[in-house]
Parts: sequence; C-alpha cells; structure tokens
Amino acid sequence: MLETVTYIAQLFIGQVLNEGDIAIDATAGNGKDTVFLAEHVGETGHVYAFDIQEIALERTRRLLEEFRLHHRCTLIRSCHSKLLDHIPASLHKHIRAVMFNLGYLPGGDRSITTDVETTMAAVRSAFHLLNVGGRISIVVYPGHPAGTEESEALIHWSRRFPRDIAIAVQYRRLNSSDRSPYLILIEKRRDVPASGSEFLR
Repeated sequence: MLETVTYIAQLFIGQVLNEGDIAIDATAGNGKDTVFLAEHVGETGHVYAFDIQEIALERTRRLLEEFRLHHRCTLIRSCHSKLLDHIPASLHKHIRAVMFNLGYLPGGDRSITTDVETTMAAVRSAFHLLNVGGRISIVVYPGHPAGTEESEALIHWSRRFPRDIAIAVQYRRLNSSDRSPYLILIEKRRDVPASGSEFLR
C-alpha cells in the first residue's frame, strides 16, 4: 500500500537530517512536522517554525512541550515568504531541510490559506537557504481556494531547474482526483550561479 504524502515527505527529509543540523518548518500548522524535525536535529541542532496564525504556533508550542523538544525550536509568527528576514544571515546556505505543508490549518479557519504569491517567494527563499545536499518537501493541496494556481506555479518552477543544480520529483497517486494532495521533493545539488539567478525568481 502506498503511504501518505506526509509520511513520504518525512521519510525524504529524515534521510539527510543529522545531529546538529538546522531545519525549517515553513508552515507549522499543528506542529507535527516541527516535532519531527526537532527529533532529528538532536540536542545541538535547531528548528525554526513559521506560521501566520497564533493558534497554530500555540498548538505547535504545546506539542513541542509534550515531547520535551521546545528548547530545540524557535517559533516565529510570520508569513513563510519572510524566511530570509528571520533566519540569521550566518545560517544562509547552511539549512539542511525545509518542509512545507500548504493549504489551511486543519481544524482552523479554512478561509486562511496559503497563496501562490507568498508560497513562490517562500520556496525560492528556501532553496537559497539550503546547503548543497539539502532538501525541500512541499505537500501541495490543489483543492483549497486558489490551490490550482499555486500547484501549477510550483510545478512550473520545479521543472525549470537544470539537473546539475537540483533534482525535483513529484509523488502523486494516479488513480485519485486531480484535487487530491501530492508531493514535490527537491534536493539541491549545487548553488545557483549568478548567471542562473532566474531560478530563484
């Protein structure tokens, strides 16, 4: 049986995380990915978790405290498009993994969703922040408001990477609705040269 996209995302990210690494949960939500990352970076690593909703950060905070992992994390109330504003400059190009789970907060206000403009700014920033060999996972929900536009933009962006710069993979069930969630997985192979900066736009 094929596993859920969230399980595959964690499997993909977990393969490269080690003690002492720095990771980002760009959409904290209910905190499950934040806890996952905090477990994998160990006592000497750190996780930065972002969300625009205070209720999401509070749920994440409670879950981290339940697992006694809160000291490994910094929770930031901000849009994921502002990653570069909040991650210390000394950590740029030293981030090992970034996780995105798009759409709306489960159990929250469904009118508050990610959108194409902020999401594209966020994934470009995430790729810039990664070290070589670092990975990004993006759980995409075409069914949420404006989700189709967001999905199409992410696919277009991912396909443009030359294979020597990044490997991009789509994980999707073929016998499901086109509105079903799917996964984009990206591994950075080398930094984008100045002449190829369009891949970060």
